[in-house]
Amino acid sequence: MASLKKHLKFIYSLGILMCIFVAQTIAQPGWKVDLGGGIKDEDSKQAIEGAKIEILKDASIIKTIYANEKGKFQYFLSPNNEYTIKVSSPGYVSKLISVSTTNVPDKVDVTGNFIVKMQVSLFHNVPGIDFSLLDKPVGSIFYEPKENNFGFDVDASIGEKMEQLQKEYDQNIKEQAGQAKREKDDAEKKATLERLATEKAEKDAKKNAAKEAADAEKEEKKRKTQEEKDKKESAQKETAQKSEKEDKEDDNKKKSEEERAARKQLEKEAYEAAQVKIKQKAEEKKEKELKAKEAAQEKIKNKGLKKQEIVKEVIKASEIVVVNVENIRSSQSEGTNYTINHTFVTLNGEEIEYKKIVFSWGGVYFKRAELDISNNTYVLEMKIYGVIPISK
Repeated sequence: MASLKKHLKFIYSLGILMCIFVAQTIAQPGWKVDLGGGIKDEDSKQAIEGAKIEILKDASIIKTIYANEKGKFQYFLSPNNEYTIKVSSPGYVSKLISVSTTNVPDKVDVTGNFIVKMQVSLFHNVPGIDFSLLDKPVGSIFYEPKENNFGFDVDASIGEKMEQLQKEYDQNIKEQAGQAKREKDDAEKKATLERLATEKAEKDAKKNAAKEAADAEKEEKKRKTQEEKDKKESAQKETAQKSEKEDKEDDNKKKSEEERAARKQLEKEAYEAAQVKIKQKAEEKKEKELKAKEAAQEKIKNKGLKKQEIVKEVIKASEIVVVNVENIRSSQSEGTNYTINHTFVTLNGEEIEYKKIVFSWGGVYFKRAELDISNNTYVLEMKIYGVIPISK
């Protein structure tokens, strides 16, 4: 079995650089092979983001992962299995690497997992090159008992064929670069000829345009002379017609202005009359609304005063003793910055509403039948109704 150093030249020609690291302390059961590394372009040596890594076992794909933006990947292989790692990306030729996790002694000294790092370089899929050599694994990873770690090996015949493939690939890339340069030179030469032809055409066009401009200027001068003569004759004729027309228009204008002034006066009078009516209706409506509001307020006031008299009579008769009321109910409502506690007390057939208004800024106000009362009055009457207990 050839060692890693012996086949290093073949590893570089394959584009696979293997780095093996093994942690060795007390043996741990359940180890795995931590397989990771990177995928890069054979020509630019740049990472291939999104390269596909397929893990095969018994010719079946058991897992597919993809390289990150730096071309990196990682996967854990279980012991006692034969794997094939297939690396591919659109526009590139796939590569295969075989990995064997068999033949590792049960009592091997290892902490955690065997760590295997590798770099895989992919060829561009160049037409005309036979890449069939890459249809089979280009190398293998396996356990080496003497080293107590995993190593990498390449068959010498494959290495020689890979060197030949690399030379053919490099030659093809070189030829493509030369062809691209020739095409670029031809394109530049063609562009130069086209530019010169365009410049000549523009020069001839300018010369012809100058001659045409001179002829046109001469013709234009002749035309203007005749035009000025015709214009002068036409102006004399138009002056006479205009004078006659202006006299007629002055008469029509004067008549039109008189009619417009009369119409404007009528419109003004109609508008003023309409404004007077609108103002009268607005005042009448305002007066009705005011009277209705005053009547409503007077009604509320009278109703409130009536309820106030009922309360005064009950309080006067109670002498700070709880009285039997017909009904008591309470509720609560909230505004933007205040809370109202409502207490409804029915006395002598009249329901009287008490309000305790608590503002968020700390102020507290009391009302009875929409009229203000003091805190002491509110507390006293709530005691009489039995809402607040009377202290002994």
